[in-house]
Amino acid sequence: MLELPEAAAALRASAVLVYPTETFFAIGCLALDAAAVEKIFAAKHRPDGKTLPLLAADAAQVDMVADMGAMPQLLRRFWPGPLTVLLPARPGLPPALVNAEGKVAVRVTPHPQAAALARAAGAPLTSSSANISGRAAVSSLAALEDALLSRVDG
Repeated sequence: MLELPEAAAALRASAVLVYPTETFFAIGCLALDAAAVEKIFAAKHRPDGKTLPLLAADAAQVDMVADMGAMPQLLRRFWPGPLTVLLPARPGLPPALVNAEGKVAVRVTPHPQAAALARAAGAPLTSSSANISGRAAVSSLAALEDALLSRVDG
């Protein structure tokens, strides 16, 4: 496992990492890094057109990738938390993260390690369950599949 500064630097250098979240272990990269996003699709064998959700450290990071003005104030009470919201995507986001309606799925994580990683990396992360597409989500490091681990950087 990489220490936080190393992990953040690796993400800024297009790495794909596995990290804990409030729900399951996630596979992620910087959301603004199109090449790293493609690595995740390959590692997970994820079908094209099935977008990846994003995880942010705070509302300011959400605003980097989505139009926060479109989010009802009521929903903001549930952040940080495991509530993922579809919001209009900002221009420049990798197309693989944006659905056919031009929206991106994003949440503000309450998980201290995940939030610290996004904050240290300087941008929201992709946050898909750390499993091969169609298989069960992983809630322990021991359950991570070798086929997936061989395709990540840390």
